[in-house]
Amino acid sequence: MSLKSTMNASLATLNAADEATKMILVKDYQHIVFTLIASGSANATVKVYHSTSNSWVRPDLTSVASATNIYSTVEVIDLSDGSTVDWGTGIAYAGSSDGIKQIGVNVNATNWVGIKMTARSAGQVAIELDTYDNS
Repeated sequence: MSLKSTMNASLATLNAADEATKMILVKDYQHIVFTLIASGSANATVKVYHSTSNSWVRPDLTSVASATNIYSTVEVIDLSDGSTVDWGTGIAYAGSSDGIKQIGVNVNATNWVGIKMTARSAGQVAIELDTYDNS
């Protein structure tokens, strides 16, 4: 059994606090990998969010989470070393830490995923998404 790439997309370049990608419907995929590309001496924090809502209405990360806009942060895996990243904390970039990070998201029972920049004073972070299924 091998992995088959099913989607590759450039989602957004985040360059402002509280700016977010759109939530992406992922319930048909088995593996999700985000690539975060920081540049411009990025000084920012980004977090991954997910939603288990069965609604076909896309959750909006730029609005407050509620009973009708369901989402929360999710723990992910840093694929460079296999460590878990607590997404209550997120990934913090501190000016000299530009570069590329790849993170895996456990999508069991998840229908939607997205990324939000929660703090920023400089630089930007481009977000790419890859999805995979076992073939």
